[in-house]
Amino acid sequence: MSGPRATARRSTSNHHTVTAPREHPPRDRPQENAMHTMYEVLARERMREDQRCAAHRRQADRLVAQRRWRRLARFAQNRAERLDL
Repeated sequence: MSGPRATARRSTSNHHTVTAPREHPPRDRPQENAMHTMYEVLARERMREDQRCAAHRRQADRLVAQRRWRRLARFAQNRAERLDL
């Protein structure tokens, strides 16, 4: 057959689709599982270090705030003494 009908026809035979082999879960791949575990350990260590740095920063901020308030109190006291209040 020639013409538009010939190109519009589809084959009715069953096509078998070739699929990729299924991937095995990580437990079947010890090297991949070890790498995954190593990255988890590194991520946890980075998280702990971030927490330590944040705690240190909070402590430093509290110290700076205490110094600032102490300096302001000293200034107010000196001013009051100068003005005899």
